[in-house]
Amino acid sequence: MTTPDQPDHPHPTASAASSWEPAPLPAGPAGPVTSALPPYTGPAASAWSGYPAPSPVASPVAHPTGPQPWSPGHPAQGYGTWPVHTGVKNSLGVWSLVLGVVALVLCGYGLLFGAGAIVTGVQSRRAAQRGEATNGGLGTAGLTLGIVGCVVSVVLGVLAVIGYLVDPQQPV
Repeated sequence: MTTPDQPDHPHPTASAASSWEPAPLPAGPAGPVTSALPPYTGPAASAWSGYPAPSPVASPVAHPTGPQPWSPGHPAQGYGTWPVHTGVKNSLGVWSLVLGVVALVLCGYGLLFGAGAIVTGVQSRRAAQRGEATNGGLGTAGLTLGIVGCVVSVVLGVLAVIGYLVDPQQPV
């Protein structure tokens, strides 16, 4: 009886492993080496997709020698260039609108954000009148929201002061 570590018949190639050499390759043709694989015809139809395999399409231009390598006469195609700055000041209108909305939402800070919306709204409208911006409507909307935010903030501040003067024991 044998153990798993010592089988009855050792592997037939175990003793010949040190003398093994690969078979010599057959001589190739005198010309360039070609592939023995068939040409690629595209992906095969898969059983799970349910769609037929695409039909092979012949190249409209014959390349008898294969694709040509890159040459210095053909410049490489890039991703484009940096955008050209046209001098349009559309960001003023956007900032005016954003600051005006924030002035309305955060009524406690309405004067701070409302003043910023008013200043940038006026600058945006002037830039639109000079032709430097194309979104004068955003500047007008931001200016209006900034004014409303300032007024709401002042009214809430006055009401808080009046409420404190009427009943100073109530927390504000």
